[in-house]
Amino acid sequence: QGAKTIAYDAGMKALSVLPLHHSFEATVGMWCMWALGITVCINDSLRTLLPNMQKWKVDAMLTVPLMLTAIYRRVKRAIESSGKMKSLKLGLWLSRLLMKLGIDKRRTIFRSIHENFGGSLKTIISGAAALPPNIQQLFNDVGIDCLTGYGLTEASPVLAVTRINFNVVGSVGLPLSDVTLAIEGPADSRENAGEILARGDNIMLGYYQDEESTKATFTEDGWLKTGDVGYFDENDCLYITGRAKSCIVLANGKNVFPEEIEDIFMKYPGVKNIIIWGESSARGAIDLAARFEIDIADLPSEVNPESKSEITKYLQEIVSEVNDQMIQYKRVKWFIWDESELITNTTMKVKRDHEIARIRAALAQKNTDMHELKADYFSL
Repeated sequence: QGAKTIAYDAGMKALSVLPLHHSFEATVGMWCMWALGITVCINDSLRTLLPNMQKWKVDAMLTVPLMLTAIYRRVKRAIESSGKMKSLKLGLWLSRLLMKLGIDKRRTIFRSIHENFGGSLKTIISGAAALPPNIQQLFNDVGIDCLTGYGLTEASPVLAVTRINFNVVGSVGLPLSDVTLAIEGPADSRENAGEILARGDNIMLGYYQDEESTKATFTEDGWLKTGDVGYFDENDCLYITGRAKSCIVLANGKNVFPEEIEDIFMKYPGVKNIIIWGESSARGAIDLAARFEIDIADLPSEVNPESKSEITKYLQEIVSEVNDQMIQYKRVKWFIWDESELITNTTMKVKRDHEIARIRAALAQKNTDMHELKADYFSL
């Protein structure tokens, strides 16, 4: 199914950057590529990612949002430091105008950006977590088709993906040809999202020697319960709003999926990663708290990277800005920040339970809490 969907040409080169024990990389990044006659180049470290792309002149790459965000910000910093941001904006305007006329000159207009990636990169496939739409859109605009997919190990692992000729930014595209997806409830908008269900030959038979977990993971009529929450738009494109397990249930019964809010914060310079969770207040309510992982080198030029107070003020401004976009119960009330990395798995997804436990343990050790800190630097 993956080979039919990707439809790459034999003789192309793909770069492998993810751990090979991860099902996404093993199936799509290796076996699928080999089935199409594509050479797979193994990247040795993130430090040598761009040099390897330039050396091997790869055509395609599988990656995860956090890695792609880092690449995007590195390229953006290089453009800003060279004083070419105005040229980029002009090029984007011209490129979009020509595309509306059916003329594709993206690789010519943005030749210098393509040279950063070796000059041959045509497609990026991002999976394992949500990709910020602005990053996906920029890669598309400069002539590198940035596709997003969705799946899980129990589905071998891909269920849906955007296509080069139908790449709806913000969605995870359409189901694979032999996959059927459904959603519990109406699921016609973000507000009416429900759990995603899946059927197909790629779905696992069950967990090895674990009948109890297998029974809990399937409906009575055989649908796989993915544990993810989403909805379909009018074009049958699938949108993911969050994980059922990470849903924050407020005292008033409202549900908040933190991923929705985290994705907005990830668009801001300097925000390398973030986690949002529910924190009990003295009045018995549950309010939203956040912990920012800050990339000092990526902060806006007007923010002094040596000044904790200036960084805190900058974060207060963006929290206020994001809160203004949110209805009352989705607003972040408290936050802390530092430069240490959030706890993540091999595909750079935040391990929420571990990270929240770590934060609470550190707060307790220093005899403080989120209510007292409100908005401040806090070293973990």
